[in-house]
Amino acid sequence: MDKIKSAYIVCRENYKTNCHNCPVRPECVVEIGAGQEAHEKWVASVNGAAERYLSERENIS
Repeated sequence: MDKIKSAYIVCRENYKTNCHNCPVRPECVVEIGAGQEAHEKWVASVNGAAERYLSERENIS
């Protein structure tokens, strides 16, 4: 699955209704820092967490 698509799926499932219990929240709420490189690193972290969560969820089902 496309990593960016994974993050959108997880966010759509949790945003506004379950943000505090969202499985990618620890990566999502960290301070990003300045600059494009820091932003890209943050995006990769959130996307990776979403991909791992969806993969684990799929394996449990």
